[in-house]
Amino acid sequence: PPGVDRSLRGGDYAALRTMCASVASKLGLPALRDAKVDDIKGAAMLNHDERQRALHVLNENHRVLQAARAMRGNDWTTLGDLMFASHQSLRDLYRVSIDELDLIVDAAQSLRNDGRGVFGARMTGAGFGGCAIVLCRSDVVNRLGMAINEAFEGRFNRRSRIMRVHAVGGAEPLALQ
Repeated sequence: PPGVDRSLRGGDYAALRTMCASVASKLGLPALRDAKVDDIKGAAMLNHDERQRALHVLNENHRVLQAARAMRGNDWTTLGDLMFASHQSLRDLYRVSIDELDLIVDAAQSLRNDGRGVFGARMTGAGFGGCAIVLCRSDVVNRLGMAINEAFEGRFNRRSRIMRVHAVGGAEPLALQ
């Protein structure tokens, strides 16, 4: 969001990556993705922060697989649920969200709860600033933008910057001549 320092807070992001690698090492695994949730919950050698961040990583990996299934099935409600769950985990377990992004996601959640065509929202990027993405029907974009800006201005005394985007096919090889 505008007015937010996007510097990854002096190495906090690198420290998180190091912590996750350390958790895997403590568990005797090549990578954290190889752990099971029960491994994390039962690991006495992990401190609270390590456990919370590791649980986020494992659950986020599972959410990504569920999100892929939801997209293949055009199940936007499930995808939205997963987006909100992802943001909650990024905020509460991994602790990389900021107030501005939480406000945007909360504003989207309130419109979803009113049945107004919003499916889901979450922060995106490495954390500590950056962007939020909201999945919604195209006919609610303007109303959503106004609600977000109203809440944002009321809380932070500045406007957010909203960019309308459309999903397209993923990256693919190009045949260069």
